[in-house]
Amino acid sequence: MGRISNIVIAIANGRDTFQPGKFVEGNVLIKITKAVKICKIIIRMVGKCKTKWKTGSGDNEKSYKGKELYCNLDTVLWGSDQQETQMAAGDFSKPFRFRLPRDCPSTFSTKHGDVWYVLEVVCTFPGIMSVDQEHTLPIRVYDNVNLSADPQTAELVCRPLQIKDEQKEDSCCCSDVSVTTDVTLDKSAYAPGDTIILNGYIENGCSSPMPYTIVLKQQVICYGTRSDFSFTSSGNLKSKEKTEEVVSWKGQKIPTRSRKVFQNEETMKIPDIVASDLRNCRLITVGYYLKIKGIMPGSCCDLTFELKKVPIVIGGRPRFQGPNSSVPPTAPSLDLPSYNTLEPSAPTPGDIVEVKINDTEPPPPSYEDSVGNVAYTAPSQQEITRDNVPSQTTYYDWSQSAFTYN
Repeated sequence: MGRISNIVIAIANGRDTFQPGKFVEGNVLIKITKAVKICKIIIRMVGKCKTKWKTGSGDNEKSYKGKELYCNLDTVLWGSDQQETQMAAGDFSKPFRFRLPRDCPSTFSTKHGDVWYVLEVVCTFPGIMSVDQEHTLPIRVYDNVNLSADPQTAELVCRPLQIKDEQKEDSCCCSDVSVTTDVTLDKSAYAPGDTIILNGYIENGCSSPMPYTIVLKQQVICYGTRSDFSFTSSGNLKSKEKTEEVVSWKGQKIPTRSRKVFQNEETMKIPDIVASDLRNCRLITVGYYLKIKGIMPGSCCDLTFELKKVPIVIGGRPRFQGPNSSVPPTAPSLDLPSYNTLEPSAPTPGDIVEVKINDTEPPPPSYEDSVGNVAYTAPSQQEITRDNVPSQTTYYDWSQSAFTYN
């Protein structure tokens, strides 16, 4: 248990996910069962990216590493650097508040690299043989990339994406085996929660029903330098690539010598994944692409096929988006006030409210003067203001030209 029996990092409102540039705040609670001398107790927020991999084996083994620091902030909660402090037994609590950098990347983890953020409480005690006591709590940073903010990605949200390809096998044992596709995706850029909608066809030119799957893959490239000494390659930036399947959609088998036609057919849903490029990280890049794969059944053997891959962009979008929205597409999302900046709520109907009258101001116009030359306009029932924003997040679905609620 250590000299301090319990350490708790309590983040305000129980949150564990934050956007770049936002505050991370809460309280540190400690429990001391017996009086103890300390040098200081601090809380630290650290954000880093690390990459690491090896190539070869034995005498030919080479190691590569990379490291990038995004934040390293600390606050002294108890004690100081100048002198020791005696802390009595009991329960103690201190608030903390850090601000994430505006240009830090999203939390991300892959086989050869990670981007991570952590809150760490460190208790330092006097004495040569003393051992520091630590407690850590990981937090998640999510960079919600706004596809509408950049002209290039905003155009991709409205541009359909075509997958057109053909494969044939005319070997002696599997003659007349082919697959042809001409499929169009509803757009070229998606946000988590979007559904990919297909139009077009896939044609089975085989002698048996053909299974097929549409796959979304993530391509990650990590960068690093030679960590062991080398006259030729130390300091040169190298890369390591890894491709993983994110999500897939399996269609029904296409009958023999038949064509599967898609008409606004919903397929896979984009999961909660980091945006393309993993912006603001120089050691890891992330890309996404779609491909169609399956099996071409032949008369004597089956052949697997993979049609050409097409890249797509993954990002995010603001809460309101679309031609009828009262908030411009590039406007930031509305932030709720933090727990320690809440303003007093409006008075209840039974409260007495003091109203001050300014006698120096002229009286308001009469009813006749007001309506004499001005036509009355009924208020819009669909108007959206800061005070009547619906509780659920609202997105604009470009494919359906209507608002959808998640």
